[in-house]
Amino acid sequence: MEETINVSKNVLSYDDVCTELNRKKRFDYKRYGRMSALEWLCRQYLHTHIVENFSTVEWKEFRINTSLLKLIVKWIKDKETSFRLLVYFSENPREVLSEDYLNENKDEPELFMDECCKLSDRIYHPWQYLRILLTRGGKYEPIIGNEYITDLEIAGGKKEKKPLIEYSPGYIIGSKKESVCTTNGVLKRFPLYDHICLEYINRAIPYNPHVLFSDSSILEVILIVRMDIELAVKKLVKCPNNTLSLLRINQFQHIDRIINNIRLLLNKEENRRLYHKKEPIIKVLFGLYAYLETDAFEAQEKEMITPIMEIIREYIINNSPNDSIMDILNECVQSFQEEAQRRIEDDLSKEKERADALTVGKIKHDAQHIHNNRDLRIKKLSEVNTELRANLEIRFEGETVQWFWIYRMMVDSYIYEHPAYKAFFDELKEAGIDVTKINKSLFTKYYEKVAGNFTLNGWTPRKGMRQSTIDKGEKIAKAARSILYRKN
Repeated sequence: MEETINVSKNVLSYDDVCTELNRKKRFDYKRYGRMSALEWLCRQYLHTHIVENFSTVEWKEFRINTSLLKLIVKWIKDKETSFRLLVYFSENPREVLSEDYLNENKDEPELFMDECCKLSDRIYHPWQYLRILLTRGGKYEPIIGNEYITDLEIAGGKKEKKPLIEYSPGYIIGSKKESVCTTNGVLKRFPLYDHICLEYINRAIPYNPHVLFSDSSILEVILIVRMDIELAVKKLVKCPNNTLSLLRINQFQHIDRIINNIRLLLNKEENRRLYHKKEPIIKVLFGLYAYLETDAFEAQEKEMITPIMEIIREYIINNSPNDSIMDILNECVQSFQEEAQRRIEDDLSKEKERADALTVGKIKHDAQHIHNNRDLRIKKLSEVNTELRANLEIRFEGETVQWFWIYRMMVDSYIYEHPAYKAFFDELKEAGIDVTKINKSLFTKYYEKVAGNFTLNGWTPRKGMRQSTIDKGEKIAKAARSILYRKN
C-alpha cells in the first residue's frame, strides 16, 4: 500500500491530498503526472477503505460536478464503496458541490442527485442477482466463505437494519447496568461497565474519525461473544458429555475462530466489511478480556476460561500498535473491580433504604421526624444546601435539576405526596435558599422522564433522559437523604 498522509486529523483536506500527490509526482511523473487530487483521493483513500466516513472529507475543494461522477466510480473501483458514496452525495449535494459552482449552476444539485441515483441503480441491480444466489430457504445469508456481503438495501435506506440482538432496539450505551440471559435452563447475569470500558478502549486504541465502526457496535459484539463463551462454559460444567458444548468450547480455544466470529458480528452490525482493519477486532478483544478477568466463575469454569484468556492476551500483545496496551488493560480490569465493589455497597445501602421505607408507617406519629415536623424539615433542607455545596465530589450549585433530584427522592421516601411543588419551594424559601434561580416549570418535565422509585429499586431513564444523568441524580439524592435522616 502507498504511504499516506496522517488521517488521525478530523478532516481529510484538499491541500493535504495535493501535497501528498505532488510528492509522488516529483519522483514518478510518468505514473502520477496526469492524476488529479480527486483521482488520488478515490484511488488511495476510498478504494483502500482508509476513509469510510465521507463526512470527514473536504469535498467542496475537489471541484466535483455531475460529469465527474462516472469517473469517481471508475477510480474507486469498488462497488460497495461507490454505492455508499453515491448515497452520501445524493443526500448531501450542497455539502459536496462548491459554492461558486452552485452559484453559477442553479439546477446542478437536482441534476447531481439524479445522476447519483442513476449510477446507484446500476450497482444495485447486479447485487439483487447475487442476493438471490445467497438466499436459502427464504432467508438471505450475506456470507460467501468468511466474507460478508454488504446489504445495499440497508446502505441505501430502502429498509432498516435488524440489530444483532433481535429482541432489542439496538445497543444503547449505559442504558443497563447488567444483562440477564437464560439458555437451556442456564441463567447468568452479565454486569455491564460500558462507560469504563469505552474510556480504556479509546485510550488503548486511538479514535479514527475516518472509519465507521461505532462504540455501540464494539460494545454489543463484546457482550455477544462474552455471553457465548460464558454460557458455553456453564453448560459444559452442567453437562460434561454434551457434544455440542464440547465443540463450542473447542472453537473458543482457537484465536482464528474467535476473530472470525468477531469479524462477522461486526460486519453484520455495521453492514460493512472490515477489509484489512485490525483495530475494531482488538477493541472487542480488549473489552472481552477485561470482562472475563472480572466476571465471577466457579473453579471448573475458571479452568476453561483461563486458556481462552491467554490466547486473547497473546493476540492483543502481538497485534496492537500500542506497546502499553496491557498496562491500560490491567487498569481497566481494576476499574471494573472497583465499580463492582461500589455497586455491592450501593445495593447494601438500597437494602437499608428499603428497610427504612417500611418503617414509615411506624414514624407517622413521631413528631420529631421530618415526615411530620415542618420546622425540622426546613432546618434539614438548610443543612442539605450548605453541606452539598461544600462537597467537592457532588459539585452542588443549586441548579433546577439538582434540586429536582432531592424533591423526587423526598417524594419516593414519602416525605411529600406528589405533586407537592408548592410545599417544597415554600420550605426551601423558608430555609434561606434562593428559589428564584430554580425553574419550577421544569420539575414536571423531569418527573415524567424518570421511572422507578429511589427508595425501592432506584431510578431508570425514560425517553429523553440519559443513564449518566440518572447516575448523577442518584448521587445527589443519596447524599441529601443521609443528611435529612441524620440524627443531630
